[in-house]
Amino acid sequence: MIGTKSFNFDRVYWDTDSQEYIFDTCTKNLVLGCFHGFNATILAYGQTGSGKTHTMGTGCTLGVPFDTVGIVPRVFKFIFDELEMRKQGSDYSEFKIKIAFLELYKEELHDLLDPASMLRDRITGKPAKELTIREEKNIISVRGLKEIEVSN
Repeated sequence: MIGTKSFNFDRVYWDTDSQEYIFDTCTKNLVLGCFHGFNATILAYGQTGSGKTHTMGTGCTLGVPFDTVGIVPRVFKFIFDELEMRKQGSDYSEFKIKIAFLELYKEELHDLLDPASMLRDRITGKPAKELTIREEKNIISVRGLKEIEVSN
């Protein structure tokens, strides 16, 4: 409980839990929902050094055994494997896949697909590219966030 707000969570993961187990129990169904028109967000939150980058798997994965990669590379693999499987079925629909990659660090938003978001104005010290979170009609979006269409 923080002040008068309480927060619920569904599961606690331990350092002995495998990356596959975390993906299967936390992420897989969210990604499947995207194939039915729902948006999904995976948020890693915690203090510095708590394992967010490891769990999300946002570091370099070249040469890393797949059983040790985190959520992000698993999501990409799962999406494109699922698309291939659906292409074989009779109810195949065409999908357009766009990605965005956002980091919130020290109360600042960074667009990890746009290097300009890491630059700072020399005079004000503020980020050169302003990203703002907006909520309109119960839809939360980040204005200025770059989206890239991908095919694999």
